[in-house]
Order: sequence, then C-alpha cells, then structure tokens
Amino acid sequence: MENEEAAALDSSWLGEEPLETESVFANDGVGEIPFGPIGDVEDRELMFSSTYDRVCSEYKNHVFPMYEVVFIDMGFRLPFSEFQREMLCWTKMSPLQIHPNSYAFMRAFELLCVYLCLPASKNVFFSFFTVQSGTDWVSFRQTQKMFEVFAGKVRSFKERFFLVRLRSAAALDTLFKVAKDGVQERHPFFPLSWSQNHFRFESKDFGQTVTNLSDEEIDIRQQLWAFFQSLPRRTKIDKRANPLMSADGTLVTEPRLINTHELLTSENFEDCLGKKMKDLGALVSAGSKKISAKKRRKNVQSLEHLIAGIGVGSSFGPVVDLEGEDPPEELVQKPAKKEKVGTPSKQSDLGPPGRSKAIADGAIATMKALEVAAALNNVSLENEIRVNALAQERDALTAKVAAIEEDERSKRSVVEERDRQFTAMEGQLAEARTALEEALALLISWLRIRRLWRKL
Repeated sequence: MENEEAAALDSSWLGEEPLETESVFANDGVGEIPFGPIGDVEDRELMFSSTYDRVCSEYKNHVFPMYEVVFIDMGFRLPFSEFQREMLCWTKMSPLQIHPNSYAFMRAFELLCVYLCLPASKNVFFSFFTVQSGTDWVSFRQTQKMFEVFAGKVRSFKERFFLVRLRSAAALDTLFKVAKDGVQERHPFFPLSWSQNHFRFESKDFGQTVTNLSDEEIDIRQQLWAFFQSLPRRTKIDKRANPLMSADGTLVTEPRLINTHELLTSENFEDCLGKKMKDLGALVSAGSKKISAKKRRKNVQSLEHLIAGIGVGSSFGPVVDLEGEDPPEELVQKPAKKEKVGTPSKQSDLGPPGRSKAIADGAIATMKALEVAAALNNVSLENEIRVNALAQERDALTAKVAAIEEDERSKRSVVEERDRQFTAMEGQLAEARTALEEALALLISWLRIRRLWRKL
C-alpha cells in the first residue's frame, strides 16, 4: 500500500535514478529505525517509507525525507540551523536535492565560523563555493579550496533515506513561516519535496563575488582565509611518496586542506581545529627561539636609529611627576643640544606642561618605531617558521627513507642467509650423491665377484 503521505509527482523534468531508487528501509511504514534519534524526539519522529515512495516523491502532513549518512556519519542534527535554512532557501532546493558531500562542506564551513566566533552566511559561503547543477542531485564545488572532500560512506547514500515527521508547534516553527494575508497560513522556508525552482536559474546566479559582499562579509571572508593560510603547508610527493623538488633544489609545498571527515566526526570540533592552531603555535615558538642573536641585534639597532631620529621628546630619561612642582634638577635628563649659531635651545626652557607633551610625543613615536621593528621581525619570523616546518618534514621523510633502507637491508640479509644455507645443502647433497654412487659401485663389484665364485 502506498504511503499516505506521498502524492502524485510531475516527473518529466527528473532523471531516472531518483525515480527508480527505493529506500532500503522501505517497509510500508512499519518496523524499527536502525539508528538513534536525529534531534529532539518530542518534536520529531522517524518513519520508514513505503515500497512505492521515492526520494523525489511529494510528501504531505509536514513529512520530508532525509539521508541516513548526513546524520550518522556527518553528525547532522535537526532542527536546521539558521545558516542551513538560509542555504536551502537561497538555492531553492529541498534537503534531499543536495548531495551529501555538499552537506559536509556546509557543516564544516559552519563549524569553522563558530570556532572563529564569526557569523556563517550564504554570501560568504558562495564566495568560496559555486553550484554544480544536474538533473538529479546538486553539488557545491570549491572555487578556493579550504576543505578536503568528505571521505566516508557517501557512495551508497541514494537508497538509504527515511522520513521525518514534525509533530509539535515548536518543530513547525523551525521550517514554516506564518503568512498573515487575512487568513493565517504556514508556508515552508524552503521546499520540503524535490523542486524544479532551482533549475530555472543558472549556476552562476547562486554564486557571490567579493565585489558583491558587504564590508562586514569581506572582513569575515578575510578572517576565514587568514586562518586557512596560517595552517602549516605540506610537502608535495610523487606516486612513489618521494618529496618533489623545484629546479633550485627546494621542496615543493602545497596548502594543507582542513580535514572535513576528521572535523565532522570528532567529538569536539573545537579541539580538532584547536589542534591545528596548537601545531602552528609550536612551529611559531620553535621558529622564534631559532632567530639568531645577530638578527635581534640588527632589529634593536634599527629601532635605536628610528628612535634617535625622532625630534622633541625622544629622551628615555627617568620618569618624573609631571603634574606637581618642578622636579630636582638632578632627576631631569636634559636632551642633547644641537649646535647651531643663533638658535637657542627650546627643550631646556620647557616647564612641567611642556615636558609632559614632549614625553607624550616621544612615547607615541616610540610606539610607532616598535611597530616598524615588530613588522621587520615578523618577516624574519615567518621565514623561520616556514623553514622550520620544511625542516621537520624533511627530517620525517629522511627517517622514513632510513627505515625503509634498514628494512631492505634486513630482508637482504635474510635472503643472503637463505642463499648460504641453500648452497650448503647443495654441497651436502652432492657429497651424499657421490657417497651413494661409490656404495652402489662397490655393491655391483661384490655381486659380480659372488656370481663368479658360484660358477667356480
């Protein structure tokens, strides 16, 4: 008997696979769901589809289908977050029209935003991704790669879907908005069954260029990209796991993508992302310790020259009370006078207010100089971090090669020992054969003598 929740469907625009694929859970609506809840059990319930239902069937009474892999392997839970709801609304698709790998991208992007305390938005998402539309499932493709493709049980997802029924007002509020046009009615934020609306647009209509983003969205995008760029790079290798070298003999590196599978399956995604930053912090610490004293002295000397070039207020004399009476002369460090005929010294005539302003100006100039020095130092530090990371990868590869060579030597020794044993056995066999031949010849001679003896 066909599921009463499903309705007739205009399938002229659909591909064959969605129309022909039956759920492995199909059991005419009876049985036990073989996995845990997908959200608050008081607001939703899980149902088997009938043998007549398809993933692209139209369902009524607040029922919609979902894929098992999205919940079991990707940690997805209902209700839909505001970001997920915004994504479905923008792309004009039902939840099952999106390929599960794209769900993984959505979830990973959202978790990264949460970790960095940034709001997740579809505009920023589609500045990194574009839509790949077909007649069946729709996928998101990265235009700037940050995430690895989810590696899991995605290939067999099509026939593993079930039905979700909303059974509380709170659950309905997460999927339906109220239209007050005289009569109070509920309309879904996005299609709950397969919709043709998405395919009335071109893929480029869903994308976002940086020029279309607001200032706030551009700032969010830059912070996300800065986090990705801060991750240590990895050395590229060939098919034989050998590191690739450039023409000048340096290691060829590539960006280290965020492991989507590890991020979505970890018990604590913050620990997963924090580990990447911790690894980076270790490299920063190691790199900072290896900055040579010569470079430090050079930066200090540059800073001293910058400070020395500042005008009034560049003195580093003792700190004195600027608001009280004049301090004793022995506590005041007078600035050096410039020897110029006809130009009296101005600094020596400064009273408390003047000295206050002069030292304040000096402090500002000093801070600017420190910023310049810090920038110079950061350039050296970044280079040291990169060199240190490459050195660590080189050492790891060297250790791996050494282990392989040691294993080969061990195997070679075993083979040589077996060869020696085989040679010895061959020698023993040859000696045994010679002895046997001699014994046989002796036996034949004895038999001949015996035969002659009998004739006599």
